[in-house]
Amino acid sequence: MSTPNKRRAFSLEFKKEVIDAAEKNGNQSALARQFKIPESSVEIFSKSKNQFSKQLQMEKRVLVMVLLRMKL
Repeated sequence: MSTPNKRRAFSLEFKKEVIDAAEKNGNQSALARQFKIPESSVEIFSKSKNQFSKQLQMEKRVLVMVLLRMKL
């Protein structure tokens, strides 16, 4: 009896890296093997590119705000 695969959470930076590679390469099978993720994840990341970009920008803004408050 095999153990079920655990669900993995990917950082926004990792998703952006996969999206950038997909835009350059376009071969989802090769990218899935390269990043050791399912092909469906490559497809989902690519389709959700705008959403991830907005989330990443928001995280950066929050980080800048926190750093600015620490200096005060």
